[in-house]
This record gives sequence, C-alpha cells and structure tokens, in this order.
Amino acid sequence: MDPAKSRTFEYPDFWTDAERMNALYAPFRNRNVNPLNFDTKLDFWKKMIEKWCLFQSNPLFSIKDIQTFFQRDTRRPLCLALVVDDLLKNKEIKSVDEFLQETPPEQSWSGWAVHSLVKSPARWAFTKLKTNVFASNSTVQEDTEFVHLPSLKVLAENLLKSVEFDHLYDIEELKDVMKNEQPFSLTIVNLIVHYLSLQSKAIKTVLDGKTLVKFVSDKGGQSLTISKEEEATYTLQSQERFLIENIEQLEMEKENLVKEAKSYLDRGLRKLAKVHLRKKMELEKTIEKRVLILENIQSLMSRVKEVDSNSQVFDTYQQGVFALESKIKEAGLNIDKIDDTMGKIEQALEDNDEIESTLSKVINSPSDAEYEAELAALLLDELAPVPDHSPTHLPSSLIGNQVEDMGTSEVAHKPKKVAAEATG
Repeated sequence: MDPAKSRTFEYPDFWTDAERMNALYAPFRNRNVNPLNFDTKLDFWKKMIEKWCLFQSNPLFSIKDIQTFFQRDTRRPLCLALVVDDLLKNKEIKSVDEFLQETPPEQSWSGWAVHSLVKSPARWAFTKLKTNVFASNSTVQEDTEFVHLPSLKVLAENLLKSVEFDHLYDIEELKDVMKNEQPFSLTIVNLIVHYLSLQSKAIKTVLDGKTLVKFVSDKGGQSLTISKEEEATYTLQSQERFLIENIEQLEMEKENLVKEAKSYLDRGLRKLAKVHLRKKMELEKTIEKRVLILENIQSLMSRVKEVDSNSQVFDTYQQGVFALESKIKEAGLNIDKIDDTMGKIEQALEDNDEIESTLSKVINSPSDAEYEAELAALLLDELAPVPDHSPTHLPSSLIGNQVEDMGTSEVAHKPKKVAAEATG
C-alpha cells in the first residue's frame, strides 16, 4: 500500500543508525541466546506495525505491506513472520476471515450455539495445532492480510464521534462521514462497523439491497434493533433526497431546452424551436408531479416528527405526574388527613376566640345605678347652703332645680340610712 502523501511518517531517532537498524532488520535468533535483545526487537516491530496502521488509517496489513513501507535502500525487514506469530498469539491481530466470522452478541440463540459450540472450538483447535507445529518456524504467507485490532478500535471510536446515534446510515454514506485525510474504502468501513457490532455499539440490516447501519451510544437507553418504523422513516428520507436531486436535474434540463429553443429561433429554425418548447412543457408537467410527491413525503415526515414530539411531551407529563405523586406519598399527604387537619385548625380557632372573649370580661364591675347615685351625692354636697348673713336672692328656676336635686339625693340616701339603722 502507498504511504500517506499528505503526512510524514515519524521514524525513531535511531533510524539512521545503520548498525542498529541492521540488527533490527535481521531474522530473529534463538531467544535463549539473548532474551533482552529478542524482546526489545519484538516490541519495536509490534509498535511500528501499529504506528503504520494508524498512519495509514487502515487496520489491514500484510507482511509484504510492512516490508515495502519500511524498506531501507534495498533491504527489507526479514523478521516480521515471527512478529506476526506473536501478535496472533496475543490476539492483537486476526486474519480477515477469522475476524469476519465472529458473530455479534445480539444474534439468535441458534446462531450463537453454532458459533460457540462448532466454529469457535474448530478454529481454536486449528490455531493450537498451527502453533504447536510451527512454533519455531512460522509459515505465515507474506501476502496474508490481518486485522490489527488496537488500530481498528481507534478508528471505530473516531467514527462514533462523527455519527448521530439512533440514526440509520447507508454503509456507503459512512465513507463520507469518516472525515480523514485518507479516503476510506468500503472494506475498511465494513471492518469498522463489524467491530462495533461485536461491541454492541452498532447493528446492521439490509433494506432494498442497501446495507443500513445504526449506532448506539454507551450511555444506554437505546435499542440495539432496527424497527419497522425506523426503516419506514429511512425510506421516506431516501425518497425525499432522490426527488430533490431528480427535480434539480429536470430543472437544469428545462433550462437547456429553453436555451436550445432560443438558439434555433436565432437561426430561423422555428419548427425545431417548437419541438424543444414542447419538450420543455412536458418537463414542466413532470416537475409539477414530482413536486407534489415531494410535498406529500415531506408532509408525512413532518407528521412523523410531530408524533415523536407529542410522544416526548406525553412521556414528560407522565414523569411529572409520577414525580408529584411520589413526592406526595413521600410526604405522607392525603385528602382525609388534610380534611382532618383543617377541621382541627377551625376548632382550635373557635376555642381561641372563646378564650379571648372570656379573658376580656370585667371582674366585679359596679353597676351604672351606683355610679349615678354617687354622682348625685357629690353634686348635692357642692350645692349645700353656706351660712351667710347677707341676703341673697337666687332665681326661682335655680331654686327649683336645687330642691329637686336635694329630693333626689335624699331618696338616694334613704336606703343607706335604713341599712345603717338596721345594722345599729
């Protein structure tokens, strides 16, 4: 594969050290001779393979790809077969066939049984046999393609950042969604989607010959299935896009017919101009029909969105009612208790009014008659005659009033006098 031209691969600092690089390019010696150098060399090439996959934005590689990319002058690394064996042993890579044969967890029970009880044991037995037979002498073919799983994981995580969850995508569209300096092939897209389906983060289905994919967020609360309603919505959206593109194309054809008709008129070819104008009129009728169909589809889509919105509002209402009822129940509130409490409050207020009324009464208060008698006595004392030798002439009206007052005073004092005599 060709390296990415828009970027520069970062080689290690010692890449120009010929002696060290010759040792890294040479075939592996027996590990027992020098375990440290063996492990260092093995780790170096494992990291370079992963770095190359990420640089290419491609999880697929073969020994031949790596040898071609890392060729120094005329020399290629001759130790990669053992590196690939170690990656296979640690399950960091898998052959393309083995990887694609893995089944997602949401498959049917029968599919799971076949995979778990037949395919997996058979594959394990073959791998085990290959490991035992070729442990010291790898037989990996240079052109065999492998899937580098750590690199595939990185690409899958990047894809999830660019898509909308619970939205159906044509798998062909994902090549455009996966924004990168490197164009993605459909093969890589399929590998990424398959990896995500194994992680229960994507699900595929086929509709009208198209492979549709839906992605699911890690947050949960989303269905790992594609419903008939989702398929219907996708069909409406696809028809909308098709009609818009078709109408745009017809409009361009109509404009070209008008231009051609004008051109024929300028050259005096009126019959040919009429032919083109007749075609233009037929196109206008077709466009009108397409527009009506488009409006109907858009109306249906709008109704579907309204139903979704109404459903969300209804769910919100239900959640609000549940929250309110839970709060009331938690607080121990009910109609009977409230009525009982309000009755007790009214009774308490009535009792309080009676208590205040009782406390405000005057204790042993004299009667108004006693006050009047005492006032008359005081007035009589003030009007009593003072001995005076000079003759005084008073008005007859004043004398009459005084006599009346005196009479009243005597009457008022008689009970006191009788009471005093009785006591004596």
